[in-house]
Amino acid sequence: MSRAGLSSDDAVRSIHRNWDARVPVHLRSEMYRSKIEALRAGESPLDRPVRDELGDVNGVRVLHLQCHIGTDSLALARRGAIVTGLDISEPAVEAARSLAGELEIGAEFVVGDAHQADAVLAGRAFDLVFATEGVMCWIADLERWMASAAALLDTGGMVYVVDDHPFTHLLEEGEEDGTLELVGDYFRAGAWEDPAGPTYADDGSGAVMPETVDFQHTMGSIVSTVAGTGLVVESVREWPFTFWRGYRCLEYREGAWWLPKEMPYRVPLAFSIRARKAGTGVR
Repeated sequence: MSRAGLSSDDAVRSIHRNWDARVPVHLRSEMYRSKIEALRAGESPLDRPVRDELGDVNGVRVLHLQCHIGTDSLALARRGAIVTGLDISEPAVEAARSLAGELEIGAEFVVGDAHQADAVLAGRAFDLVFATEGVMCWIADLERWMASAAALLDTGGMVYVVDDHPFTHLLEEGEEDGTLELVGDYFRAGAWEDPAGPTYADDGSGAVMPETVDFQHTMGSIVSTVAGTGLVVESVREWPFTFWRGYRCLEYREGAWWLPKEMPYRVPLAFSIRARKAGTGVR
């Protein structure tokens, strides 16, 4: 992977094209079909640690940034939250609206770039701005993204992000033996080429997603950017498990994906951060 000489706007356009292409594949994939079936069965596709950290969301005004096809948005709405999902991909938003109608779950879905969410949703205020699993690497301008999220919070409201740990971007799995090797540069900056290839939620069709770019944001830059918006950081957690099978060697146990027990080390695979807008609010 090499550095891509793109402006932030060009990078966002490239990412937009890539995620438009993913929508039909994801709708057919086992990964997303299992989430939809969980919702259809009255269950929640939200992972247990996420549900525990969020707590009671009944009546909470939630903005879900980069909501994709809306499965997690609808899971929050099913728990009583008043949910608005925002995504840059119009096909994704159309799929989310269709799914909400099919499942008879009330939620609003809006097309828009999360970097500009405060302009797209001008005049609105939320108690919780939520982003989860697979968002950070697609954020071209972290400061703008976080400032937009903070601007949409009501007093006392919270930003909550849970995602793959940036350390995982340095891990590469061997094609033959499944061992993990440490590669890359944790401190790489700017846009980096992400070549054409399958999506993480492949449907078995062999569909190839168009080339795009992604970004590396270190834990230090994430926490510092949150604090720089004036939000009060309440917690930062790092977990030795993740919520999806990003590597073949991972084993499913205790409701998450872990490195094999026989491996002689543990590394951070996921993280969460909670930060609040100063003042008294509903939560």
